[in-house]
Amino acid sequence: MNNNEYLRSLELFLKKIDKVKDTANGNMSEVVDDFCDTMRIGMVDVRFLEKHNPLTKDRKNEIVFYDMGYADPDDFVEFVGVTPDRNSAIYRAHIISGATTWTPDEREKISLFLRLLFVYNGRTRLGYVVERLLYYDMDLEICNLKHFMRHTGRICAQRRAAEFASIYLNLKRFTLINQQIGRDRGTLVMKTFAHRIMELFGEDELIGRIGGDNFIILTLKKNLDRIVDMLRGTPVVYDHGTGAKILVSAKAGVYPIEPGPCTPEIIMDKTIVALNIAKSGTADDIVFYNEELLRRRDHQMAVAARFPRALAMEEFRVYYQPKVALGGCVMIGAEALSRWLTDDGIVPPGDFIPILEKNLDICRLDLYVLEHVCRDLRRWLDEGRRVVPVSVNLSRRHLGDPELISHILTPIDKHHIPHELIEIELTETTTDVELKELRDLLFALKNAGIAASVDDFGAGYSSMTLIKDLPWDVLKIDRGILPASISDSTGSKKSMFRHVVEMAQEMGMECISEGVETAEQIEVLREAGCPTAQGFYFDKPLPVEEFEYRLENYIYDRK
Repeated sequence: MNNNEYLRSLELFLKKIDKVKDTANGNMSEVVDDFCDTMRIGMVDVRFLEKHNPLTKDRKNEIVFYDMGYADPDDFVEFVGVTPDRNSAIYRAHIISGATTWTPDEREKISLFLRLLFVYNGRTRLGYVVERLLYYDMDLEICNLKHFMRHTGRICAQRRAAEFASIYLNLKRFTLINQQIGRDRGTLVMKTFAHRIMELFGEDELIGRIGGDNFIILTLKKNLDRIVDMLRGTPVVYDHGTGAKILVSAKAGVYPIEPGPCTPEIIMDKTIVALNIAKSGTADDIVFYNEELLRRRDHQMAVAARFPRALAMEEFRVYYQPKVALGGCVMIGAEALSRWLTDDGIVPPGDFIPILEKNLDICRLDLYVLEHVCRDLRRWLDEGRRVVPVSVNLSRRHLGDPELISHILTPIDKHHIPHELIEIELTETTTDVELKELRDLLFALKNAGIAASVDDFGAGYSSMTLIKDLPWDVLKIDRGILPASISDSTGSKKSMFRHVVEMAQEMGMECISEGVETAEQIEVLREAGCPTAQGFYFDKPLPVEEFEYRLENYIYDRK
């Protein structure tokens, strides 16, 4: 081999390889054959030493660029390089069996050829690295939302989307799981759970991580039932040493993709609509999309859009529902409730409160109600009217506000309202973070001389910690555990109600039962020793003018 032949074959190799976009999958034999023939090379191959990557599962870990079929396996030139994705690549050029052994100079020239091949192949590998960073979740070794959208776009372009269903899921209580077993083990649980789902997949199905404990799935409709069963609850091992397991379940929105033109954006939009309904407290954790959900979503968006102007125009009015002491049937307090008055009539609270709860709009409404209650109390005091303490609801959304106690006290003190005339009602809380913030708020209220009550006790996930460790003044029993009558056949319900009343009284709390509607329920309260009631039996929530009349006529004609 003379030097001119070498330079000519090397130049030809460089011209050919520069036109190859993907050296890992292109036809490389024609690119390197002239150089290999000149240098007596019988085979050129490369082996990549890397971890399994589901995103690039079709890539080969060994590539043969050139093979004449009679190379010497024991006589080769080797180059080891580090690829852009931090893995090792071993390039080898084997001499033709029976050919004249390479000289040291030839081996150096072949080594240069392998380095050049490595550089050009690295261009392709770099593309893989970029793809991995853009489309791959490193922690869980699954794809991400970008890959899902790209992949779903291809399925839509092939007009195959109607074969699939999209699932957007949020793992339930995963913050608590991380607190319970640690974040590293929590990540392992998520990874195991995702890969268990992947085991059910066939061609073109995938699961991607959107962020945190949120995932998106594209699955064939024929596999949908099996995946939904897993989402309802799957035990996952988090400690392989002890075999300890934790149950993983999810709230999910499911969209069985309908026939016809579609895009990834439309698929995501409809799947998210179903997920939002699942997360809003429906009876089922798994919600399937339908057109009614879309109408509900549009209504929610309309309410959220109308809210700022409605608040500014004071379309929200404060209604007052009396609280009545059963001994003498005397009104001793009231709860302030908001009603939305529009040109089309009153919007029921159930049509806007849950929507405002989804963001901080409910906090603005709560403080708006508190401001108007303080205005009314100030006016009644100035007019010399009889007044009673008024309770105002605060959503748990407030608990993230570090200035909350200031926001509560500002309207009260601005209108010079005696603190004993205001009571703050808070619903039960379920997370450790909220419990700490709730504790701080309750002690601040106590120091300010403002009473606090547990609203809807028994409707959520109560714990004794919530009651015994916090300075509550009032326990409001939810209507759901109030028996219908003395003769109610559900003995356990009567017993539960009685014990809740006794517990509240033994802990020094006032006790009031909500949702009282019949004389029979009044008898239940009296038998259980519950001294105070609130409900339609005495009064519905009243507009200000009617409530002012009730302030003057505060004794009910009830026996």
